[in-house]
Amino acid sequence: MVSDRDQVKDFQLELKMTLSQDHRLVLDERNKNLRSLAMLGMLPSEVPAVLRQLKVSDYCEGPLDDDTGRPLKWWVFAPEYCGVVLYIKVALCSGRCICKSFHKAQYEVTYPFKKEVEA
Repeated sequence: MVSDRDQVKDFQLELKMTLSQDHRLVLDERNKNLRSLAMLGMLPSEVPAVLRQLKVSDYCEGPLDDDTGRPLKWWVFAPEYCGVVLYIKVALCSGRCICKSFHKAQYEVTYPFKKEVEA
């Protein structure tokens, strides 16, 4: 599902408000996430700063239903960070940000709003 610009902006505002409070990020410690953090020389504590910097032009898709049936809506972004395109998949739930994916993009991504920004 692709949202419109206003929906993406609304999600980003809610994300920033959630991350403005300490200990509101739950980062899935999957191997590919941890390997990408190590490759980038980042600590998990630095992930919120990257999430707060997401732009509408970084948006790829969402909100997507959770594939395991949980009541989560996932949003996908793919910003460039230190010359690497990251694949970021996040959801907001109960006052927390859940980051399922934070790793180097493994496939080409689509940016619905990238051309609008560049034009």
